[in-house]
Amino acid sequence: MDTDARTEYMSQDVLMRTLDTDLQPQNAVNAVQTDIGRPSKEMKGNLNESDGHEYLEYPTGSGAWYYRRSSNAEWKQWVQ
Repeated sequence: MDTDARTEYMSQDVLMRTLDTDLQPQNAVNAVQTDIGRPSKEMKGNLNESDGHEYLEYPTGSGAWYYRRSSNAEWKQWVQ
């Protein structure tokens, strides 16, 4: 696992742990699904050199993809 992937994983893990401890057990799963939102600007994705955009699947393995034109821009959800 490379450094960027590990950093993303760790930030998601911390977020999940925080949400799980702050919520009632019966509401934890629903809150995690609806409160995660888009990735923060600080998260790094993979640069596609053919189009110059950076892409990120967030959370990892979810199938939800985000893109941006520069590394200091907000992430936008990619919809087909």
